[in-house]
Amino acid sequence: MDALTLTPGEDIWTRRLTIQRERRDFAREATAKYDWDVYSPAMSALRNECFHATGHRPTGFYTDGRGHRWQHCTYCSARIDLPSE
Repeated sequence: MDALTLTPGEDIWTRRLTIQRERRDFAREATAKYDWDVYSPAMSALRNECFHATGHRPTGFYTDGRGHRWQHCTYCSARIDLPSE
């Protein structure tokens, strides 16, 4: 099989991926101003309030496999970085 020839399944997968990327890019562009002007400042203020009111409530445990570890706050979903091992 030629490297440039796709099976029907591979062709469908590639086209689906293209459609999903176009939608994602459109959604990001459509919401960029709102996110910058409204969403991000509101979430930042909420997370700051949560930190001062509760100190955050850690849940879960995540790692990138390279020694960086973190948790998320149950209330506001803030990322809580943990000391590296």
